[in-house]
Amino acid sequence: MDIIDEKLIELLEKRLDVVTEISQLKQETQQAIFDEGREREVLAKVKKWVKNPDYEETAVAMYTDLMQQSRGYQAKLRGEE
Repeated sequence: MDIIDEKLIELLEKRLDVVTEISQLKQETQQAIFDEGREREVLAKVKKWVKNPDYEETAVAMYTDLMQQSRGYQAKLRGEE
């Protein structure tokens, strides 16, 4: 389990690196942090990627939280917290 958790943290850090880049682009182009359409797309992909239907609800909830945390991180980067 520790190996899986360590890999998850490694991937989370990579994701946050990308979130940082996206945040900078959004700020330069004066785009809002929250993009409802994009978040719907991501959640649709999550549903498609989940192989075990019993895990779908949990995976969607986790990604919803992940995106909420990403928005909070972007707000922090912009000084909008």
